[in-house]
Amino acid sequence: MNYKLIYSALRARYRLFVLILATTLLTTIAISLIMPKTYVAKGSLLLDGKDQQSMRTTNEPQPWDRAGYVRTQMDIVTSSKVARRVVADLKLAENPEVRADYADSGSSAPIQDWLVENLLKYLKVETTQGSVIQQSSVVQLSFPASDATYAAQVVNGFAKAYVDTVLDLRIEPTRQTSVWFDEQMKMLRANMEQAERRLTAFQQEHGIISTDDRFDAENVQLSDLVTQVARAQVPTDAQVADISNLPGGLASPAIQTVKGELMRSEAKLQQMSAELGSKHPQYQRQQAEVQSLRDKLGREIDIVVSDAKTAARNSRAHMDQLLGAIKQQQRRMLGLKTARNELALLSHDVDIAQRTYETAMQRFMASKIESRALQTNVAVLDLAVPPTTPDRPKLFLNIAIALAVGVLLGLAAVFLAEMFDRRVRWLDDLSADPQVPLLAVLNTWDPAANRLLGAPASHYALPNPG
Repeated sequence: MNYKLIYSALRARYRLFVLILATTLLTTIAISLIMPKTYVAKGSLLLDGKDQQSMRTTNEPQPWDRAGYVRTQMDIVTSSKVARRVVADLKLAENPEVRADYADSGSSAPIQDWLVENLLKYLKVETTQGSVIQQSSVVQLSFPASDATYAAQVVNGFAKAYVDTVLDLRIEPTRQTSVWFDEQMKMLRANMEQAERRLTAFQQEHGIISTDDRFDAENVQLSDLVTQVARAQVPTDAQVADISNLPGGLASPAIQTVKGELMRSEAKLQQMSAELGSKHPQYQRQQAEVQSLRDKLGREIDIVVSDAKTAARNSRAHMDQLLGAIKQQQRRMLGLKTARNELALLSHDVDIAQRTYETAMQRFMASKIESRALQTNVAVLDLAVPPTTPDRPKLFLNIAIALAVGVLLGLAAVFLAEMFDRRVRWLDDLSADPQVPLLAVLNTWDPAANRLLGAPASHYALPNPG
């Protein structure tokens, strides 16, 4: 069939077309008027991502996390936990109409579970879609119901229950953490006090203060002892036996006096030996005097040597004392060094215990403060109000759809009727059928070609198709 034939068929069967179109429109209008009205209440939530009552410095979701954050919050809104809170807050299980609907449904589940399932079935949660960075933080809630007030109550109930649930999800873990930190703080404080007591007891036991002044004094004392040892000169026994090696030995006044007298006596003895001879009494007296002076010089030298030996013994004893004092000072310094190393370890333990306690105290105070929070990073942006006009049925939209459907159904009916009852409406219909013999072709008569014969009469080659 071509468009020319469709047009002719539609002209011939317009009554059928109009009947189907009118029926479709009237039926749609009747159904739309009969259908119960459905009101859709709408509200909105703001997922700000900023928590003013949190002590955390970075609690705002990053742009790459915002899509997951918003998706998570939407899942929380549609969770059974929130729905059960709505049922409890609105006391839907005690509503007679709701209980009647529950009885008519014939469900074997408890009424609370049935209400949760129905609420989540019709609740719609959506947000403005876009890129991850530009995704909106506003979530829209909508709920359809035959009662406008009931629909608004459900939306507002979900908004309130969501905010309360988020607050509970935030507070409950922090409360448990606060209780756990309270127990840990007692143990950490005891550890810190024990470490401080060990440090104090060790300092008192070893007489060590926190500065290094005493250790420096011990170093100075050791250096002084080493300097005294270096300056001390202790002569050996051979050096003491040789009076010439003794400092000031031959220069002793007594020795010098005796030596002078001895030299004069020996000179006088030599002179007497030449003049008087060895048998002369004066010579013998002079010889005895020289021997006496020699014995006296020996005694003086023995005294000097004895004093030198005594001084050497005293020097060696003093050196031994100095060396002993150095060894004792070294041992003392080693002990002090060991004690200071142990003191440093104990001080390090105290520092660690204090830092651990301070860090735990900060976490404990943060958890304790956050456990008393009264708000979250989400808020109700727009409360739902009872809608004044129903969302369904949409009469004008249904009429437009029925008009389009009626036109299609009318065209389809005309086409089917034409297929089952074929009529010849144009010359082309005869020429297209090979079973119909063609006798002649009557061209269109032009009345202008025979205008002198009068007005042409209207004649049809075939009767008007009905």
